[in-house]
Amino acid sequence: NRQNINLVLRDRSPNKNLAILLAVQLHRNWDGAHINLVSLAESDSDFETQTRFFKELKEEARLPTSTTINVIQGQFPNDLESMPTCDIAIFGMGAQVSTEQIRTTFHHSNVSCLFIRDSGYESAFA
Repeated sequence: NRQNINLVLRDRSPNKNLAILLAVQLHRNWDGAHINLVSLAESDSDFETQTRFFKELKEEARLPTSTTINVIQGQFPNDLESMPTCDIAIFGMGAQVSTEQIRTTFHHSNVSCLFIRDSGYESAFA
């Protein structure tokens, strides 16, 4: 019951709007839970791209000022163990996801996971 939310996104994430809206709602309902923006970067250029993306996202989506940016050097999903400790991790699902991918992500994150896929009608920036 640390009330920490890991929002696992990347700059090309097709599900970022619903994921952001869900994290903000949990933040409000959990009396100010802490939101961690998390991404894994395989290269130095990915690290820089993700960091820049999160800085812009935090401002544009008006995320709480306490929201932290965590870009971790590593590969998805193998290095999810390195993400900050949390109560729940929110992951967007791509167009084609297998049950095995979900199991592997859950296994490596070792936390309660919420896998979402938005309809494209949500907007965290409105």
